[in-house]
Amino acid sequence: MSVDSDLDVCRYIYKDLVTFRPNVHCPRLGTEDGFGCGTRSYTDLTTVYPFTTSLLSVNITGSGTEGLPADTLEELMRMNMLEIYPTTVAFYGIPIFLYILLLYVSSKFTEVALFRFSSVFVGLSFENRRNTITYAMNAFYTTVALALQLFASPMLLERYTVDRMGAVRVVSLVISGLYLFEMIYRPNMRWPLLIHHFCTLFSVIFLQVALQITSTRPFW
Repeated sequence: MSVDSDLDVCRYIYKDLVTFRPNVHCPRLGTEDGFGCGTRSYTDLTTVYPFTTSLLSVNITGSGTEGLPADTLEELMRMNMLEIYPTTVAFYGIPIFLYILLLYVSSKFTEVALFRFSSVFVGLSFENRRNTITYAMNAFYTTVALALQLFASPMLLERYTVDRMGAVRVVSLVISGLYLFEMIYRPNMRWPLLIHHFCTLFSVIFLQVALQITSTRPFW
């Protein structure tokens, strides 16, 4: 790539960034070496992240796509480039289903343990047995959620990390899944508790959407 074309590519990249941070990116449109676009070799610079991943299309070539119509290939490309958000319709969240399965197994394990080690539990009604199992599960899983919240608490001081952000998302999954399972598992629930669970679930939804918005805002 020639020096002139390197400079043109550099300016093409930075011209759209000027709108967001003009005080930072305007000087980079110049030719000063070491700061502006200058005469840097973009042949070398674009061989590392993020340029190693295509920004325009995905690879849909291969033996599995031979003979497919052009419109089908276009739709496959669109599916591969689709961005998945927490609000995406028909999004299949595998961890959510695995967690619900874990809650079911936990309820069965707790029921067997209480039948074996508690004589009082045996004499309870069906509804009270379900309530007791739910209380035991709540005690365990909310403790897990508390530990994760403490781990992520430095974010309150704007000390963000990928692990802490992930912990917040796991807490959301743990609490929302637990409350949904409880509403399904228990035969009867009082209205104040139902209102509490619904408000918590909608708060979790709001939190997930807010995290998605803040994590995808322009970084320049």
